[in-house]
Amino acid sequence: MKNLLKILPMVALCLACSSDNGDYTPAEGSNIVFGASIETTRAVADITNVKDEGFKVWGGFGTTTVFNGTNITLGSNSTHDTGVEWTFNTYNFYAVYPNTVAATFIAPNTFAISNYNIKEKQNTDLLIASAAGHVYPDNGSAVGLYFTHALAQLEFVGKSSTSTAKPLLKNISIYGEGTPTTASYSNSQEWTLNSATTQAAPLFTDDNDEAGWELASTGTTVAGGIMVFPKPATRNVNVDLAVFNGSTTEIRTITIPATEWEAGNIYRYTFTIDPNNDISITLKIKKWNELDSSYNITF
Repeated sequence: MKNLLKILPMVALCLACSSDNGDYTPAEGSNIVFGASIETTRAVADITNVKDEGFKVWGGFGTTTVFNGTNITLGSNSTHDTGVEWTFNTYNFYAVYPNTVAATFIAPNTFAISNYNIKEKQNTDLLIASAAGHVYPDNGSAVGLYFTHALAQLEFVGKSSTSTAKPLLKNISIYGEGTPTTASYSNSQEWTLNSATTQAAPLFTDDNDEAGWELASTGTTVAGGIMVFPKPATRNVNVDLAVFNGSTTEIRTITIPATEWEAGNIYRYTFTIDPNNDISITLKIKKWNELDSSYNITF
């Protein structure tokens, strides 16, 4: 879990978009081709070549299934020729990344992903995509898919309320009914939590290799890149902070303010500790989109 203390680069797939041309007739033997351009997104996984991992595709026309969880791995030119010929029909395509996820297609934009263990998959960026209404590729270009996040992400920053006092945080643990270990995905941005209403074991815990963190008034990032299931505001989340007061370590539990966690957002919680070890917490939210080349998050 130590690799979760900083956000590392990962690439997501934005499949090159194509425009439909209803008058275009594909040449005989024209195959359905997927292609991708690579974009950097904020994600926790240290994956340098997502296109080699691949994704699963479902799709077809009418009631005819052409792709049924077919693994697509993009080649060196970032394309994949499926070897399947286009026919004179309107196609819909749906995809899940990565292809190691046990997903089943149910209906347009509806996948069944059962018992997804987010604690074991903290290094996995789960993405969902769709592309509907493709009649023929425009001049043979690749089918366009755009992958979006099915999870949310957390970051925690600790601060001292004064420039002179620097509290020592020995450990942080995150748990509660809003952070279950497993859940099932049944529709776009809709998860069914499998765990009980209370979550005794923490989803995330860290002590910075037992050194803890000395909290400055400017703020210190103590945890980042924590993958979580989207949740409604009614599900509670608690954070245990082990604060060293000079002689003993005191465990302080704070309840995160009631907030909905939406897929595709990063939630940065900043907790401030005063000289009496009283704690306040604030929240900033940012879309989980592209970031700069140094992988900094700017809120």
